[in-house]
Amino acid sequence: MKKRVIWVVAVMMVLALAACGKDSSDKSDEKATATVTMSPTATPTTAPAKERQVRHIIKDTEGNTGSVALQSLVFAPKGSVLYVIVKKDGETTEDQTGKSIGGFAFDNSTKEFEYEFVLDHNPAKGEEIRFEFTLADLQKLAAGMPNAENANKAIVTIKDEAYTFIGLDLEFEEE
Repeated sequence: MKKRVIWVVAVMMVLALAACGKDSSDKSDEKATATVTMSPTATPTTAPAKERQVRHIIKDTEGNTGSVALQSLVFAPKGSVLYVIVKKDGETTEDQTGKSIGGFAFDNSTKEFEYEFVLDHNPAKGEEIRFEFTLADLQKLAAGMPNAENANKAIVTIKDEAYTFIGLDLEFEEE
């Protein structure tokens, strides 16, 4: 909404300058006023307010593994983002930045992980960490696999014992 107001003000200023035939670099002492009139039939349009929604797909897991059916993600709204939520429980003395603590693979994958969860900072004990990827990213990974049509689930595994898999959230905008 703020961007729209700023844009309208900028357009009004451009129209005012065009009506005056001068720009701000002119050194004239004359003062000109421009009037911008809106058409009486014009009605401002406002886009419907979009609200961020979060759907917990997996919550409060037991162990460091969980899975989500790819079929259940097909109906997710366009632009949805998946968050794998992990919490650091153990103490570590070394810097964890750049360390892989797990990942996910598809149920028909021959690799340990199709996507690895690499830390971008050194988390403190008790800190919740979110690994983010879009549904489009997930679909690209699944489609690029041999036997892609046989992939049914994405399986999340946290291999580092200092971290616990908390859950998987789907975040999207809803009108």
